[in-house]
Amino acid sequence: MVFCSNDNLKIIRLPNNTKPFFYKINLIIPHLEEINPIFYGESNIDIIINRATKNISLHSRGLEINEIETTLVEHEPYTFYKPIKHSYDNIMNILTLHFENTLFEGIYSLNMKFSGIIFEIDLVNRGFMKFPYTNKEEEQGIMAATYFEPNGARQVFPCWDEPELKAIFNISVMHHQKYLILSNMQMQKQVTGKDDMIQTCFDFTSSMPTYLVAIVVIPKCDFYHRSNYDQTVNIWCSSFLLSQVTFIYNIAEKVVPFMIQYTNKSEEISKMDHVLIPNFPVDGMENWGLITYNEFRAIYDDNKHSIYKKIEVAKVVTRELVHQWFNLVTPIWWSYLWLKEGFTTFLESYIIDKIFEGWRMMDLFVIRTLQTCLTIDVGSLNSVTLVLNSTFDNMSQYSIELYGKAPVLLRMLHHMITDEIFQKGLIMYLARNRYSSTTPDNLWSAMQSALDESDVPHDGYRIKEVMDTWMNQNSYPEVDVQRISSKINDIMTLSQKCIYKQEINECINNTCINNTCTNEWYIPLTFATRSNPDFSNTVPKAWLRPNKTIIRHLLKREDWIIVNIQQTGYYRVTYDISNWQKISYYLNFENYTNIHFLNRVQVISDLFASVLNEQISGSVFVSLIKYLNREEDIMVWHSLFPIIQRLWKYFFLPEAAHIKTTITSLLGSFLQKIGFSESSHDDDMVKLTRLDTIEWACILGEQYCRKEAAIKLSEHLMNPNVYKFPQWMQKFMYCAGLMTANRTTWDKTLILYQHKNLKNEKFKNSLKKYRMREKFVKLLLRGLSCAEDPNIIINFLNITAFNPTLFNEKERYFAVLCILENHSRNNLILNYILNNFETIKPSVARWADKLGTELWELANEVGRPEELLENWDSSLLDGNFSYVSGKCSPVIGHDSANKNCDIHKKNVNVFRDMELISDSHFYNIPVNTTYSSVHIPTNVYDLTQDVAEDIARTELLDDIFRQNYESDPALSWQYFGTVTGVLRQYPAMQWRTNPKDTNDDDDNDNTIDDNNNNNNYDDDDDDSPVDQYDCRLRNWFIEAATCSKDMVILMDVSGSMTGFGKTIAKTTVNSILDTLSNNDFVTLLKYNNETTEFVPCFKDMLIQATPENLDTFKKSMDKIDTDNVANLTEAFTKAFSLLKTYREERGCDADSPCNQLIMLVTDGVPGGTLGNNLKEVFKKWNWNENSTYIPVRVFTYLIGKEATKMDELQWMVRSCLNLGDYKQVQTQEEVREQVLKYIPVVARPLVLQSVVHPIVWTHAYAKKITLHKDKNIEEDLSTLNTTTWQEYRLLTSVSTPVFDRKNNRSNMADAANDTLFGVAGTDVPIDDIRELTLPYKLGVNGYAFIVSSNGYVILHPDLRPDYKGRLKLNYNSIDLTEVEIFDDEREPRNPGPELLELRSALVDHKRGNMMGIPVKLHYDDNRRVNLEKRDYFYAPLPGTPFSLAVVLSNYGTTWIKVGDEIRRNQNMNMNVSDYFVGDYWRVHPSWVYCRYHYLEGHEFNKPEDELRHFLALMSRPGWRWSQQYEAYSSIDEDVDEESNCGRQTLKHDDYYCNKELMQLLVFDAKATNNNFRDDYIENLSPRARDLAHHYGIFIRFIATQSGLTRWHHLKASKLPNVDDTDDSVVFGDLHRRAVNEPWYKGAIFQSELDSESISLSVSWESGVDAIVTASMSLAPKDGGKKAPAAVVGFQMPMKDLYKRFIELISDNQTTNTIINCAHNWIDCYLLDQNGYIVISDEHNNTGQFMGTQEGAVMLSMVKQGLYNPIDIFDYQALCHETRNGNSANSLMEPLQHVARLLLWFLLRLIWYVTQFVNLPGIHGKVHLDEDAPDPPPPPEPYIYYYSCDQKRTLYLLNETVAAKGVTNHSTYCSRPFYAQRVAHTNLLLVVVDSMYPTCLDIKLEVTPVNISPLEYINSMGDKPCHKIPLNTLKRRKLKNCFTKHPLEHVTYGCGASELMVSLSLLYITVARILYIFV
Repeated sequence: MVFCSNDNLKIIRLPNNTKPFFYKINLIIPHLEEINPIFYGESNIDIIINRATKNISLHSRGLEINEIETTLVEHEPYTFYKPIKHSYDNIMNILTLHFENTLFEGIYSLNMKFSGIIFEIDLVNRGFMKFPYTNKEEEQGIMAATYFEPNGARQVFPCWDEPELKAIFNISVMHHQKYLILSNMQMQKQVTGKDDMIQTCFDFTSSMPTYLVAIVVIPKCDFYHRSNYDQTVNIWCSSFLLSQVTFIYNIAEKVVPFMIQYTNKSEEISKMDHVLIPNFPVDGMENWGLITYNEFRAIYDDNKHSIYKKIEVAKVVTRELVHQWFNLVTPIWWSYLWLKEGFTTFLESYIIDKIFEGWRMMDLFVIRTLQTCLTIDVGSLNSVTLVLNSTFDNMSQYSIELYGKAPVLLRMLHHMITDEIFQKGLIMYLARNRYSSTTPDNLWSAMQSALDESDVPHDGYRIKEVMDTWMNQNSYPEVDVQRISSKINDIMTLSQKCIYKQEINECINNTCINNTCTNEWYIPLTFATRSNPDFSNTVPKAWLRPNKTIIRHLLKREDWIIVNIQQTGYYRVTYDISNWQKISYYLNFENYTNIHFLNRVQVISDLFASVLNEQISGSVFVSLIKYLNREEDIMVWHSLFPIIQRLWKYFFLPEAAHIKTTITSLLGSFLQKIGFSESSHDDDMVKLTRLDTIEWACILGEQYCRKEAAIKLSEHLMNPNVYKFPQWMQKFMYCAGLMTANRTTWDKTLILYQHKNLKNEKFKNSLKKYRMREKFVKLLLRGLSCAEDPNIIINFLNITAFNPTLFNEKERYFAVLCILENHSRNNLILNYILNNFETIKPSVARWADKLGTELWELANEVGRPEELLENWDSSLLDGNFSYVSGKCSPVIGHDSANKNCDIHKKNVNVFRDMELISDSHFYNIPVNTTYSSVHIPTNVYDLTQDVAEDIARTELLDDIFRQNYESDPALSWQYFGTVTGVLRQYPAMQWRTNPKDTNDDDDNDNTIDDNNNNNNYDDDDDDSPVDQYDCRLRNWFIEAATCSKDMVILMDVSGSMTGFGKTIAKTTVNSILDTLSNNDFVTLLKYNNETTEFVPCFKDMLIQATPENLDTFKKSMDKIDTDNVANLTEAFTKAFSLLKTYREERGCDADSPCNQLIMLVTDGVPGGTLGNNLKEVFKKWNWNENSTYIPVRVFTYLIGKEATKMDELQWMVRSCLNLGDYKQVQTQEEVREQVLKYIPVVARPLVLQSVVHPIVWTHAYAKKITLHKDKNIEEDLSTLNTTTWQEYRLLTSVSTPVFDRKNNRSNMADAANDTLFGVAGTDVPIDDIRELTLPYKLGVNGYAFIVSSNGYVILHPDLRPDYKGRLKLNYNSIDLTEVEIFDDEREPRNPGPELLELRSALVDHKRGNMMGIPVKLHYDDNRRVNLEKRDYFYAPLPGTPFSLAVVLSNYGTTWIKVGDEIRRNQNMNMNVSDYFVGDYWRVHPSWVYCRYHYLEGHEFNKPEDELRHFLALMSRPGWRWSQQYEAYSSIDEDVDEESNCGRQTLKHDDYYCNKELMQLLVFDAKATNNNFRDDYIENLSPRARDLAHHYGIFIRFIATQSGLTRWHHLKASKLPNVDDTDDSVVFGDLHRRAVNEPWYKGAIFQSELDSESISLSVSWESGVDAIVTASMSLAPKDGGKKAPAAVVGFQMPMKDLYKRFIELISDNQTTNTIINCAHNWIDCYLLDQNGYIVISDEHNNTGQFMGTQEGAVMLSMVKQGLYNPIDIFDYQALCHETRNGNSANSLMEPLQHVARLLLWFLLRLIWYVTQFVNLPGIHGKVHLDEDAPDPPPPPEPYIYYYSCDQKRTLYLLNETVAAKGVTNHSTYCSRPFYAQRVAHTNLLLVVVDSMYPTCLDIKLEVTPVNISPLEYINSMGDKPCHKIPLNTLKRRKLKNCFTKHPLEHVTYGCGASELMVSLSLLYITVARILYIFV
């Protein structure tokens, strides 16, 4: 590529080694009615290669290139080439063809086949576009046309798309016969093809650039043409417009001959087509031989259109015709676009001035174009020579430079060198450069040659030297003329300075940059004086040069001087006061016509500019313009209208009264002179001037104008068919005529409105007529509001208010707006409006309205393991056995020795080295994804035979793990646990047992699940804590093997259990409890001579085994009294009876058994008679149906080495009798191992059935996520003020059992020997599931939640598992009834029938909905509340125990679907990345837009970088949309089927996208781009800027439904308390999750209450430095529906709002002087809708709840219904209390002190011995115990946290009461106050008289209050008994639970039988299920 430097900006150009000279283009056009119709094409391009190369680069954008068909042929010698590669740069639209062989200099032909899209019209589009139109039958049709300038050709065919690279084109188009095709040249022939297709072929063009190529497709039936006699000029348009194109034809007949004569050159084309296209993007496009126009800009009808329209049409047509000559010579690059656009625009006025002499177009050019440029070009314009970067897409941004300033400068050159020399120079320029591309130097050279050949004086300057200073610099000079008096002649000094205005200087760190301009120019000076008033010669008399700033000239004392004759120079002139006075006197009292009329215009304009710049008094200007009463030249009057336009808004100020009176009088006199009515003798300029004069004279109140207008209106209303108003006069005649009209005339206009409005309804089937009629109806409404009689306007207000049939809501609103606009200063009308909106308001209410209106106005501005295992041979295990150990393997590059591995010192080769690399997908933990690592529990020895075999066998799973990860990189940790305790985890990682044992690469914790909150590193008071992790205790392991269970634990507490046996028994029970989960139900009974519950309130029930209930059971064993004898018979009777009750409730029987267990923990069982009695109990309760149905398994744990009566136990554990087992537990160390052995026994039926492979989803569990040492939480500052940041990550596991049956594969009769090998599992982060619920679609406050079969929520926006990093005990057993808060006025923990119905439906996996449910919505960390109705939609998640519910608010049922927005923008040549420039935007960090499957190697610093990356990819060829999960067929829950194991392996660079979200994001970005393009707001209206200044607005923002947040600052403001130079927190980082912010939700809530209002809020307890956020909802409507699309708002310091508030209420016109917030004894508050203080006199109160500051006042407002109290119950609260003792080491401290005492005692013994060997006395002690260890420190207080319930009362404003206002009431004791709603806001204004003492000292709080469980209805006692009602709620039995199997009755395996299932099923099934429930 060629990089051309231009003012330090790089422009990427094509390489210059290749140049085209001939294109043959063949296109096939589809039917245009198709959506995004695709055209096909073939191009054959002849090119010259002038430098050897292997690459050819050309332009292509949006085209699909058929790469296989691309060929290159060298002409001599004939050689054929195929490119080896096509590469695309979609940013610069460059296609590069790479060839294997070098291409040497020569001529080649490049053939390419391609396709593209004819896309919908858009104002910024380039390329091939469709244009819909309506024909005369009101039917819709479609035509198509190209629009290429500057770079659209590349979207239709591959080309060298630069203006310098010209070529000849031969075009042919294949199309349906219903179309007519036009192109640049005449049609050569047509060839008929198949299927009604025709190929139209055109002649060869002349050499021209690509942007001039044109093709138009016209439906023959609807378009007609008008032609000249030889059809060389054709005008194509819709049939009903033929009568309105005659003017085009007339212009062409005059312009073409003139140009031939002027340029001495005829047209180079054989024909000229003019095509009128509806909604064409520009006024006209000068394609060679085929001009295309915007239809509206080219039609003219004398009977319909004004003279304005006629002139504009003439200009457009003339300009495009002149372009045909300048198509011969085109600029070499777009920087010099002015060479053609500036010239044609100048000649456009020049030629019209010649051929329509009465129009005086060159004079209008000075008044309109030159004066406009002088007004605008004060720093805001670019130079005429454009400074471009990248490609040049949008010419419209340079329209003033190209079509205004450039022709003005060419006019200056034209006068500088004379008309004759200018014409000669132009002819020379066109002749020298015919068919070439030029630079400005070519033009200056031609002009200089013509000048040099002439006798025009030009010594001392060169044209290039002069014009470069004007073309290459922005702004313009001001020539300052000052008079120095002397005795005879005065001396005039002339100097130049640059005009450059900027409102404020830019200041950084108190250093201000003076925004001044230092440009200097070659200024041609011409002048005339009073004594020599020669205004004809415009050749310069002198020059002001850049290096010579001042020149002098002698002048007679009585003379005036006027510099810049005929205002030919592009500069302003200012004079000293005496010269202005002399000019003014001359104009008013002498022969003013001696001064050229253009200089009279100039004098008025320059003097006005001097007044605005405060260089001279306004009185001088008023005195001068009074001469206009003498002015006869109508053109001079045109110069006054732009001045009036700029002044009229200030005419209502008292200081402007004099100038208003003067101008009004002048307009009246002039209007009487030219007449109010048109005359047949009027020329066009008189007509043109009359329109402006009437409009302004009537607006300013000129009586003659208004009187005449009233007469004309009266005549028109009397007989509208005779007295017609031309359309161009209607817009002001109705208004002007009604200003002074009487009631009769006004009533007639109202009747006309009513008549037209009724007809409006009739035309709705004709869109065009309907819109015209609707426009006229609005015009009448505006006119009706212009009447100045207050009584008429008041009557109008009454009519609009009480006649809904006459005025709909939209029209009524429009009428009131017009009235306010026209009568905002009429107190009588304003008072009536205020008084009739409600009864007379106190001054407080008016303050509220005034403040609210201003804020509103501102807001509107501003697996396969079985096969592998079967083939494994145990003989492969030899003495060289080794493996990767997570705990013991050395990590390469780190000293990672683990002293826990000392047992292997003799076997150091057992552990292989690990190489680990941090991986972002695994939370930046160092891992190795090529293999797994092994974890062995501390109490398991890895070199025993069975453990070593399991390690070796499972190593084969590494291939499965890798394939799973390659198939779905979203997969988290994969693991496989065996019954021996071996855990194989993928990817490999180092196992951390000590958080202090870290290295630089890994500060992370172990990532295996934390189901039971049992992190193996939590115990940090020991330098080397014991690794307590055992996979067999994890829920994913136990639940996969045993399913859900009902369990009764019987613990012996008889006298024999005293001592160590009791300790072992407690440990055994604790271990049993550790194997239970939320799916299990359990109770714990103690027995001796009687059997009772450990927890009394759990009497006669099984309790769900939630962590909270298990903790209760464990704590209940803290104090156990052991006495009496054991009555085991009673214990079993109670246990069997209880289990039978539950079987009956659940409908369990022999055919559908439950999984029930009794766990006996004892030191012996009775024999003899007692033993026989016990057997009878078993026979009665458990040996049913001749012992073929045994409902309960019995497991016995015999405690102690002296356990008695071992033989008596045998009958209890026989499989055929009780299907259980027994284990003897002799020591505490073996408790866990022995307890775990019950699991394989319970798993026997699953093993024996050997068919179904159940997939088990666990309940949610928490995994602790810790930050690196160097990681800063401020990297995501949005977490600082939200509740979204959590130290714990919630997950669920999916697992499945794996069978070991390799020895019995062929003999199912031996299945009893099958064993359970282990369980395979993987983690599924809840966040991943949350992403799949598509939160952006659910709307504001909409959400999804997931409920398990137990009714517990695993996903819910109000699920809060931890508090300040502390995991709550009940975090994974939160019931749905504890988080969904219905507004049903029920007491706490007493869910209503609707909520229970919803819960039951979800538990039962039902599908349905519940509509219109009233709910209490709390937000902002439970500090705010809103009441609304919601719709619940729910459905099961197939294949899982979960159900999904979606909750939508009544305003969230619709959302915006934008279609293929990205493709649409690409088709429009728009690079979507351009919508995401800068750093003032953020996207939602938790939403996935696009992401790589493999995060490692694809890290991004922030989500915005990731988004930019994918946006760039989208514009490249080969982009495809890919989903995270491919589609699977739905799962039938009632059919067990194997999953398809065939999976596609993903590549490292594969990615996935949420296409819908991306489309919506791009749509939002595009919609907000223009308004938030820059870092600062610069385009505010004066009104908005004034308001922003008053309120201190420093930032404006928008947050959209797609998660996009944009913001920028007000240029005149500065963020408070933030240094501009530091890296402080920015708005987007504080509010990344904007859709969750209180100000976002508040805006939506407020919009629902009042669509024309905003929400204001402050942060909680923000105090004196509070920032006030104002926000409003944007909700577009479509078809009667609306969807909240975004929230827009701004921020301001609270102090500024308060200051403005005080200013408003201190206004004497609106304020009661007694009740005034400015008084010290008046306290004023602004409260939000929830009662929080937004502003108050005490700034520290900001953000506080009003009830804490003025409790009695708040209580009174509540009692009077102004605020409604709403109780919110929080069942997830974490309470705390202070306790004494060391919370961390309370158990260890005494033991450690005993150990230290023992050590001290031994040392003392040694010392005693030394006394007998006469050691030196220095070792002696004064006191024997002086070296004794210090006693333990006294107990220290610590905070103890516990789960609890809390209640808080929040408050919500009652809008109805607030609108009326509330004052203090005698019933409710408080200070005097008045409260009133602030209009258009969510605020309440409260004014309190603080002089009165409060009679009630009370505070209302919104902080939570703890609820005692004893307060609940039907309370069963203190915690946790108060949750027992939850235990009775509905649960759904899990599927695929195998609890019984016939083979268990014929085999005796006890604890030996185990099971297995395919690991590969795990991943496939998980993937399928995840896909289905998204």
